[in-house]
Amino acid sequence: MRFLSLLFCFLFFGAVAAVGQVDTIAYTMQDTVVARRLLNEAIELNKQGKYEEAYAKADSSRMIFAGVLGEETREVADAVHLMGLFKSDNGNYEEAIGLYQESLLIRIEVLGEEHIDVAKSYNNMGNTYNGMNLFDEAMICFEKSLAIKLIQLGEDNTSTANTYNGIGISFYGKGHYENALEYLNRALEIRLKILGKNHAIVATSYNNVGVIYEKLGEYNKAIEYQQIALEIRLKNIEPEHPDVADSYNNLGLSYDSKGEYEKAIEYYQKALEIRLKTWSKEHPFIASSYHNLGSAYDSKGEYEKAIEYYQQALEIRLKTLKQEHPGLVSSYNNLGVAFRLNGEYSKSISNLQSALEIELKIRGSRKHPDLAAVYNNLGISYFSNGEYDKAIKCHQSSIATCGYYNNNFSSVNSAKQLNIGLFRLSDDLQAQYKITGAPQFLIQSMENSLKAIAAIEYQNSTFTDEGTKSFWQSENYDVYEQAIAITLLKAQVDKDETLRRTTFTYAEKSKSSLLQSQIKETDALAFANIPDSLLQKEHDLRIDITWREKQRQEKLNSGLEETDTTVLRISSILFDLRQEYEALKTRFEKDYPEYYRLKYDLSTASLAYVQDTLLTADQTLLEYFVGDSSIFIFTVGKGKYDVVEVKKDFPLEDWVKQLQQGIYGYYGKKESERTDALSGQTKRQYAEVGHQLYQKLIAPVQDKLTADLVIVPDGVLGYVPFEALLKEKPTQFSNYSLYPFLVKDHSISYCYSATLLREMKEKKHKRQPTKSLVAFAPFFEGGYEKAESSVNIEFDTLSNGQDTVFVSEVVTRKEFKELKASGEETATAAKLWRGDYFLNAYATEQRFNEAAGDYRIVHLSTHGIADARVGDYSYLAFAEQKDSIENELLYVRDLYNLQLNADLVVLSACETAQGELQRGEGIISLARAFAY
Repeated sequence: MRFLSLLFCFLFFGAVAAVGQVDTIAYTMQDTVVARRLLNEAIELNKQGKYEEAYAKADSSRMIFAGVLGEETREVADAVHLMGLFKSDNGNYEEAIGLYQESLLIRIEVLGEEHIDVAKSYNNMGNTYNGMNLFDEAMICFEKSLAIKLIQLGEDNTSTANTYNGIGISFYGKGHYENALEYLNRALEIRLKILGKNHAIVATSYNNVGVIYEKLGEYNKAIEYQQIALEIRLKNIEPEHPDVADSYNNLGLSYDSKGEYEKAIEYYQKALEIRLKTWSKEHPFIASSYHNLGSAYDSKGEYEKAIEYYQQALEIRLKTLKQEHPGLVSSYNNLGVAFRLNGEYSKSISNLQSALEIELKIRGSRKHPDLAAVYNNLGISYFSNGEYDKAIKCHQSSIATCGYYNNNFSSVNSAKQLNIGLFRLSDDLQAQYKITGAPQFLIQSMENSLKAIAAIEYQNSTFTDEGTKSFWQSENYDVYEQAIAITLLKAQVDKDETLRRTTFTYAEKSKSSLLQSQIKETDALAFANIPDSLLQKEHDLRIDITWREKQRQEKLNSGLEETDTTVLRISSILFDLRQEYEALKTRFEKDYPEYYRLKYDLSTASLAYVQDTLLTADQTLLEYFVGDSSIFIFTVGKGKYDVVEVKKDFPLEDWVKQLQQGIYGYYGKKESERTDALSGQTKRQYAEVGHQLYQKLIAPVQDKLTADLVIVPDGVLGYVPFEALLKEKPTQFSNYSLYPFLVKDHSISYCYSATLLREMKEKKHKRQPTKSLVAFAPFFEGGYEKAESSVNIEFDTLSNGQDTVFVSEVVTRKEFKELKASGEETATAAKLWRGDYFLNAYATEQRFNEAAGDYRIVHLSTHGIADARVGDYSYLAFAEQKDSIENELLYVRDLYNLQLNADLVVLSACETAQGELQRGEGIISLARAFAY
């Protein structure tokens, strides 16, 4: 699990006018010309950051109005109000509040309690209280302002939106992120309706909503909103404007949280460059940039560099911020984390105690995610230092600060911090058990571990973005390892076989949850009686989104940056499409109860069901869980169950790579490089590591296996062809027929989890396929006549998929070689199954998309290319079509939009099981996409 850090940014703070969208004053009576001119000059000076000069001119205006018209007049109130605004913008919040209150009293006396100027006074007082971190006081002011504005102006008014924005910022400051999102979205909707998408204030709203999504852990959504804000800002202001720097900074925060540290550093540096040109070297914004750079280097493991940046930030903040400021908490907190990771525990604890002391002064007894994070980090440092009692107290305090009581998540302010607190508390208690042997520590450790799993499930239920779900499944994977290990220990101590059986459920919960939810949603769409017109709209939106995603990825692959205007424009179109798609799915959930029920029925297959129903008498389910310190091997069959722990005291990842290299290291080279020495080397390597992996993965459970195995791999084991594992080291390396392959003793099939095996076996066809088999071979070196001449099977007819005879036409694509036997392969398959097949120029992506849904068996003999970085962009190649806008590459992303009805898909292509490895989800490969 990643260590915790508080990434500090001035997303809402700084100049209150820029954030709260301060209401301007509307004069309604004739004033003295000089006083009015002075006020206008003051406003312009304030925009230039010349706050003291602005204040002086406004004060002169006030004196003129008071001398001519009297103290208790609207004009005096307006001048004093502006004086408060200038003080607020200059960070003199206490003085600003005093001036606002003075103006407010005059306005109420002269104009009445429900006048719009009174609402504006309350609004700007709320903005200032937000700047002072007095969020309850701010909320009171905003509520009074909103009540007046709704009467006087109505909902659809930018001034009303300003107040909604302020309330959202108050909720953000209180740590109530869901409430903040509600109000900030309301402000955004009003501003969009009135001002249009390309207005600077709308960019601020997008920015603020993006920040909340980052706090909620929905990093992909956060990035989308920040990119929209950046695009608007680059259209309206100079590229080195402070608001552009804020966008870069907030994009960096999201990428940092997402684990893409190099990209985060790139954005932090861009923000810092602009800020250094705009502000003095000791401005809080500069400190924010230094701090965030430290966070990224911290995450990369460059602790000395991180500490250097953190200390630069702290030095500035100690000079420029008041003693009880969240920025100081953030600095001390992150320094504490960095010192711990660097092995300097006393320094770590000292800094974290400083952070906690300030945070408690700011928050008091109020519950807040930032306070929970400091408690968690201090607890981790105490644990690292062997002070388990103190660690337990810190993590208990963190859990309470998250608002968690009696397994109730409704009042939890941060599922992320709660999960970390529960997970770490379980570790603390287990450590105490090992020292004392007291059974209550073991019981409490297991209880908290299971609560952590419940927290993960709650957290996942709040996400709509698939990438976010996958990210957090990976981040929280060690929670499942902890639950399995501690439950097995408790079962061993108590000699409780029932408890031992529950560990299978935890392994299942950790596997391919995203794939399961995707399949469930597809079933929900098909069987929830949604009208065809809406289903067509849903399908069209998915197609449009996929097309734009591919278009954007192609631009990035060509070398353009994410901040390039062309890429940002595509991102903006994608954003609108996704918003529309989410709104449609929300409608489905609301209007079609069966859709909701089917979509969220994510229960895992029970052990009893697997044993009694899913498996046949001669089958064994062999399921793996690969943790950080152990591999757990589950064997399930009729009337049998066992789980074996294998300590991960060997280089598993290296062995898997060596196995792959041993298998194809020789044949993957050019013919000129295939030397006898290389052949011997790869054979010996394969023989060695093939047996080593057998010893670790199969030998511990060999006596429990039947002839028929269903293997559920995990993590890097997804790259292992278990059939090729060797029961013994071969005696003759050159004679493969004598190798003791595992497949000689067992027939082997694979699945992503027992739950998904259940889904596949119980699958309902959307419509029954009407034809048997269709095969595609885009890169055959001959035509149909040559393909069919090699087929030595006597059947009635052989169909090339059309009533007419095709003329031989060989496709040429520079980037792909011809596949010599692919034509005979597809022709043979077609004859065996009395099916259809397409070669060369006729084997196009369009024909595949149009025809494949009609067949029970789909056979693809082509080139497959995996993308280990972005699995959704692995692809199969089809014949190139002249004058087509498609590139004839069928990506994983495209496959998610297909409606196949096949029982079997044969991928006779390279790299179809390769792709991006996502912990907990598996390999994002072409094979996985076809399973979907």
